[in-house]
Amino acid sequence: LRTGGQRVSVCGQVSSVCPLLVVAGTSFFCFSLTDGALSLPVLVKDSGRLWWTQCVCVGQSVCVTALRVCVLRGWRGNNILCATDRSEIHTNYTLTDPEPPSDTPPPLMMSHNDDDDCEEEAEPEREAGQSAVRMKKSRVISYQGTVTEVVSEGAGLYVIDRKVGLCLAYQPTPRRKLRAGDSVELHHVHFLYRPCPDFPPSMLCTCLRSSLRVSGFSRAASDTPDTRCPADGALPRLLLEKNMGVSQYLWACHLSSQLARSLVPGVLKQQCVCVLSWKLMECVWRRGRGRGRRDIYSEMLDEPHTCPLTQYSVDHAVHQYISVSGLRECLETECWSSVSLSSLLPPDGPGLSRSQINTALSWSCRTLTSDPQAGDSLRQRPLLLVGVLELPSQKSEQSLQLRDGTGTLACVVTETSQGGGQRGVFNTAWIGCLVCVQKFTMVTERFLQSDFPSYQHLDQDNFITHKHCRVYLQFSLDHLHILSPSVAMVTHLRQQGAEPGGEVTGRKRRREEEEEEEASSSSHPCVSMVIRVEQKEGVAWRNSGAGLKGEEAGLTPCFSVRAAVIGRVVSWGRDPKNEPMTEREKETEREDKVRQPGDSLQPVAMVIRV
Repeated sequence: LRTGGQRVSVCGQVSSVCPLLVVAGTSFFCFSLTDGALSLPVLVKDSGRLWWTQCVCVGQSVCVTALRVCVLRGWRGNNILCATDRSEIHTNYTLTDPEPPSDTPPPLMMSHNDDDDCEEEAEPEREAGQSAVRMKKSRVISYQGTVTEVVSEGAGLYVIDRKVGLCLAYQPTPRRKLRAGDSVELHHVHFLYRPCPDFPPSMLCTCLRSSLRVSGFSRAASDTPDTRCPADGALPRLLLEKNMGVSQYLWACHLSSQLARSLVPGVLKQQCVCVLSWKLMECVWRRGRGRGRRDIYSEMLDEPHTCPLTQYSVDHAVHQYISVSGLRECLETECWSSVSLSSLLPPDGPGLSRSQINTALSWSCRTLTSDPQAGDSLRQRPLLLVGVLELPSQKSEQSLQLRDGTGTLACVVTETSQGGGQRGVFNTAWIGCLVCVQKFTMVTERFLQSDFPSYQHLDQDNFITHKHCRVYLQFSLDHLHILSPSVAMVTHLRQQGAEPGGEVTGRKRRREEEEEEEASSSSHPCVSMVIRVEQKEGVAWRNSGAGLKGEEAGLTPCFSVRAAVIGRVVSWGRDPKNEPMTEREKETEREDKVRQPGDSLQPVAMVIRV
């Protein structure tokens, strides 16, 4: 700030009150005074005047004295009125030519139905899977209501009046968190309609020019901290760093709460779940890469008002996350309820004999894609799966398994061959990796044992002696996104002394490429071998002289292990389709150990020294 020597007094009606900000150790806030068509912003940064933020309310008539005209660097408006150490504020100030007195504040919006909503509802239906991304402009309104639900305190998400969503993530975190039962007044808040299909259609979002005032405090005690989103504000910090749109932020918040319930317990900390959901958001919303740094001064002071909430995207076909068990239960439920036995027979079904009918019904198959098809009224959004790829079970050694905290599901991975077709593919580097599958095919095989006498008896279930089904997934390697590195990747980078950061400069990238070429030609490549431990004995003192020097000969504590080597030894210079972990994802407390599969089993005995 560059100040002059002249001081002025300004009287007017408060039109907006910005939240208290702390930038580079300096605390300040702004509010605007209006008198007719004229509006003047006032900056308060004097530590002895910051308490004004508690008594300045929108719609109030005030008089502020001893203001200086200052130059605010970083704002293209430059000149601004700034409070000094001699400034005073007089509330409920009466103007010399007063308007008719009124004890009520400006009219507050109480209903969220308007013409824009009706136009939104009247849009023609699009075919399922068709891109329906639209850019819409928000409307600035005022609103008052009661907080009825705390969706996520850490993410700044609430519900007002049981029907209106509230997002406070674009403002600094308030000292006192909102509680269910609080009565709030919102001014200069952005009204958005259907920014995210996982939240209420009507959303209110606050920016740096919005004001939130608690007009009535709840008598209820504070709620239990939400374990699905850390109270330290991991997601709002990512929002401040990346400056993504509100639609992407809401989708990431909902995904974070879903992953916290369905991921394997103990695999990720809650902060890592937030980072993971953000990474998935960037993977799914590839068109949104952030909009650079926020201009806080322009957001608070510019006329007309512009901020990250001025425009927002609406995509009714954004991916919908589903857990592994939820998908399995859905497929198994629809396996028999969605099919008629007569539809499984050929067109000449009425003329088939008894044996031909029962043979034709003994096996059938149904395939569904993760993308909704035309005419699918139950599913309007493509599905998204997140889980850990692991070894196949003892019963099925030819397919992988996708596992999360709710269950497992067999899956077959394919790749595009040189001829353009699909063929099965397998790589031990995938085992133990946390992956995201954006496009997949759901296969349901039906097995039926029956004794129907004729075609006319197909509607009688008493002729069915046994039935069961098998479900699995099939997806291409092109639609598989690896979210966490494998142990082989971490070990390889650690041996090379590489940093775990995901972003590197051009010079560093060229150096890594040269190191990769040298590593590929060296005699110490990265090697992985897959084993399955079948038997392990306890620790005992044994005379194992293998690999010992002469002075070390004697009894040593060891134990023996019998394992099956699965497949062949795999060697590579760099782990395929993997990226190094970011600093947020890295956990130094422990090192995961994973298993990796292959094509065949070879028994091997090992003696391990303790």
